Amino acid sequence: PYSIRIANTNSLTDAKKYTSSYIRQGLNDVFVTVEFTEPASKRYIVCYGNYANESDAEQKSVELQFLGFEGDFTIVNLPDINSTKLFLYTVNLSGL
Repeated sequence: PYSIRIANTNSLTDAKKYTSSYIRQGLNDVFVTVEFTEPASKRYIVCYGNYANESDAEQKSVELQFLGFEGDFTIVNLPDINSTKLFLYTVNLSGL
């Protein structure tokens, strides 16, 4: 599945702040994943949406930018948890 990376940080606190801000702006399909590319580090990736293909994600990215939303807007291909080893997991954002 594809998603739109709108922010990334090494701080969970900052990731929650980004997420809360986007939700207040009306982007309710925002979630945080954690990327472990190196054993000693992790990055919190704030994403928007879940798209079957890259072109749908790109189209939504352009729309969000046109509407004035700010962010990274990089299309990412998230691992399919049914067919690959899971490197990302969703962070619990309850209490935002």
